[in-house]
Amino acid sequence: MVKKIIIFCLLPFVLAGCENNLNNEQKSQKSALEQILKIDDEQETKDKPSPQNGGTLKMSMRIPKTLNPLINDDVTVDRALKLIFEPLFYIDTNSKVVPNIAQSYSLSSDGLELTVNLRQDALWQDGERITAEDVVYSLDTIKANPTSFYSRTMTNLESFRALDSSTLVIRYSGAYGACMYNLCFPVIPKHYYSKKTDEDLNMKPMGSGLYKFESYDTVKKMTLTKSSNFKGTPYIDSVEFIITDNDETDLYAFEQEVTDVITVDVSQWGKFNNLENAKSVRVNTNSFEFLGYNFNNPVFQNINVRKAIACALPSSEITESIYLSNAVQSLVPVNPNSWLSCKDELTFYEYNLQNAAQFVAQSGFSSDALAFGLIVNEDNNERCESANLIANCLNQIGMKVTVIKMPFDEYKKALDENSFDMFVGGVKLSSTPDLRCLLASYSTSGAGINYTNYSDENMDLLLGQACEAVGEEEYKKYMCEIQKYCADQLPFIGILFKDSIVLTNKNVYAEGSPTSDNSLTDIQKWFISG
Repeated sequence: MVKKIIIFCLLPFVLAGCENNLNNEQKSQKSALEQILKIDDEQETKDKPSPQNGGTLKMSMRIPKTLNPLINDDVTVDRALKLIFEPLFYIDTNSKVVPNIAQSYSLSSDGLELTVNLRQDALWQDGERITAEDVVYSLDTIKANPTSFYSRTMTNLESFRALDSSTLVIRYSGAYGACMYNLCFPVIPKHYYSKKTDEDLNMKPMGSGLYKFESYDTVKKMTLTKSSNFKGTPYIDSVEFIITDNDETDLYAFEQEVTDVITVDVSQWGKFNNLENAKSVRVNTNSFEFLGYNFNNPVFQNINVRKAIACALPSSEITESIYLSNAVQSLVPVNPNSWLSCKDELTFYEYNLQNAAQFVAQSGFSSDALAFGLIVNEDNNERCESANLIANCLNQIGMKVTVIKMPFDEYKKALDENSFDMFVGGVKLSSTPDLRCLLASYSTSGAGINYTNYSDENMDLLLGQACEAVGEEEYKKYMCEIQKYCADQLPFIGILFKDSIVLTNKNVYAEGSPTSDNSLTDIQKWFISG
C-alpha cells in the first residue's frame, strides 16, 4: 500500500538504564520529520483517486555507456533498462524466484539439468515472438562480458541450448541450490542485436518491456513511451530519465520536484530539507547490520560470553529509535520476510540485562578480561549511535566496552588485519542467498567477508549442503539448518535488515509491490493524478 512516510513512535524500553543516544541534531531532525510526515490511512484511502491514463514520470540516471542491459555496468542505468527489457525470471517481494518470460521449469533428479518452457504470449516490441534462441543469445552475451551485472548467471553453468523455439535446456557442472536466482537476467532479441555491428545499436535498445525506447538526448535525458506486453498496458504515458551526476544530485532533484521518484534509506533522511506531502513504500532489502567479534580472542570462543552479548544487545531500540522503524530485526543473515526464513524455529534471545549478567557469571571471566574496544566507521551515523547504545548496555552487565570511531579506511584496515575486539558493521548480501562468503571458514578476511574469523566444520558442512541442494524444498531445508545453527552458535549477532524507501511526489500513486531487485516491478499499476 502506498502511504506517506511513517515515523513510528518509540516504544518504551523494556529495561531501564540503557538510554537512546541520539545527538541533539538527530533528535531535532527526527522531531521535525514526525511533525511533517504523518499519515491517516483511512483518509488516504478515502481521498485516493481512481487510476487514470496519462502523464510523464520523471526519474534520474547517470550517463549511459551503453543501453544494452547485458553489457551495461551502472546500477542507475540498469534500473531504467528494466522498463524496456523483461527478465527470464524475477525475484518477488518474498525473495522467491518466479517465472516471467519463462512459463514453467523443471529440474532433473540429480540437479544438473534445468528445462525452461517459455510463454507463448511474450513478444518483442516489433511483434516477433520471444524464443529460446533469444535466451541462448542472451546467455552468450553475458558469457562474453564478464563485467556484466548478470555475470553470476554463469556460476556452475556448463552448457545451454534451445531444444525448440519454446524450450531451453541448461546444464550445470554440479548441483547448485541457488541456480534459479542466477536466471533473473534480461533477455535481448537475437534478430535485432546479432545482425548489426554498429556501436550505435547499443544506444537504441529494443526489448519486450512495458516501455519502449523513444529517444536519448546526450547527457540530458532518455525518454521512454508506454508499450504493452503480457503484463498489460501502463497507465503512465512516458518515463523520462534525467541525467544526473551523483546520489547527492538525485536527492536535490527529488526535493526540488525535478524528478518524481527516488529510492533512499534511513541514512539519507537528514539530507532532505523538505519532504512535505511525499509518499512512500517500504521495500525489504538484503542490507544486513550486525555486531561482530574477533574469534582469535579466546574470550569470544566462550559461548556464554556470546550469549551474554546477545541478551544485552538492544536490537528493538536500535530498530525503532535509530533506524526509525525502517528496518526489521534479525539475529541471522536471512531477512525474516524471505520465504527462506525460519524465524519461528530459531533460538530467541530476549533483551534482558539480568539474564545477560548471569551468562557473564557462567563464563568464568573477570571484568578485566571482558574489556573490549568496539570499532565503528565514523561516517555512518546509524552505526555510531548503535555502537554507543550497545556499549552502554554491555557495560551494565560487567563488561568494559569503549567505542572507537574510525575513518572508513582505518576501520576497513582494522578488519582486514584482524586488529579489533568487536565491531558494528554491515553487508549488502547478494540477491542470490549464498551465505558462504559470510560464514564459511575459508571466507575469512582476504577471501570473503568473514571478518570475525569464525571457523566451524559443522557450519561449513551445512553451507556445502545448501550449495549443492537439489530443488527448492531441499535448498530451504539446509538454509533453515544454517539459520538454526547460526542462532545457536552466534558466530556474530545480527541486529537488523535495513529497509529502503521508494519515495514519490504527491501526485504519483505507486501501486503494487516494489522489490529490492526492482523498485519498478509493478509500474503498470502506477498512475499520476492532477
